[in-house]
Amino acid sequence: MTETHTATATLWLWTSPNAPASWHFLTVEGEAGEAIHALALMRRLENGRRRGWGSVKVTASIGGTNSATSIFPDKASGGWLLPVKAAVRKAEGLVAGDSAKVSLTVRTTPDRRMAHQNQCALRRLLTTAMRHHLAWEKWSASIPRRQSGMLLREPKPATVMPLPDLT
Repeated sequence: MTETHTATATLWLWTSPNAPASWHFLTVEGEAGEAIHALALMRRLENGRRRGWGSVKVTASIGGTNSATSIFPDKASGGWLLPVKAAVRKAEGLVAGDSAKVSLTVRTTPDRRMAHQNQCALRRLLTTAMRHHLAWEKWSASIPRRQSGMLLREPKPATVMPLPDLT
């Protein structure tokens, strides 16, 4: 199941006196932001952890340009920050201050690291189960089985060592 959410936002520029680069973002708020928050919460409950910085993988469509990226929660606005790559800005002719309609499709493909961790956990579980099963089979084979007073399997005969001949 894929979810697609649409929002209109203004492109803005983030700069820092300490960083040599600047970044362009769209802030996704409102109904689309709330729906993505709910989805992120459900994924966290299902997986037991969240992705780095609380990010969610999406495919963003601005105009006719698609871009695979991640969106990040924004504490200041309560929405989500969508980084807009230079290639997308150039293809769509966007500059800071322009309004853009963005369509976000949340990617539901499993995280490869999570899939690998699940495979490893399953392998450990199956190995442990097999060891316990084999130990149980070995133990249960060593005792005689009775059903309705009848012996189903003869018990193993006791090993008797012959007495040495003393003559």
